[in-house]
Amino acid sequence: METFGAGPASASNTLAAALVTARFSSATNQIESAEAVGAVDFRQSKDGKNTHACGDHAVYALAPAEQIELTGHAWAQQDKFTILDADHLVWDLKSGRLSASGLYHIISTGNLVTGNANPAPP
Repeated sequence: METFGAGPASASNTLAAALVTARFSSATNQIESAEAVGAVDFRQSKDGKNTHACGDHAVYALAPAEQIELTGHAWAQQDKFTILDADHLVWDLKSGRLSASGLYHIISTGNLVTGNANPAPP
């Protein structure tokens, strides 16, 4: 599944998974929510910043905040750091902020950090 925004500052998104179920708005035909199961692979390119996130299960919600929640061996990589093995990973698509909970590891410019709270990316 791919989406492309209009204009140079818009995001380009690709989603691959074994199964994706999406619910569209009848008024706008925009995806309001989606669930992906099995080898979920999501990539976004926005404002010259790239994010790649994977997990066994993902839930997308447009409202109240556009975000993706990943579980099942979740990990995400941005240009400056990688979060590995998160129990639960939330990606705010508007801000690009990643939040991990449970046990996880962060790799940033050669440093490995282990935590169990919401990390603040470098």
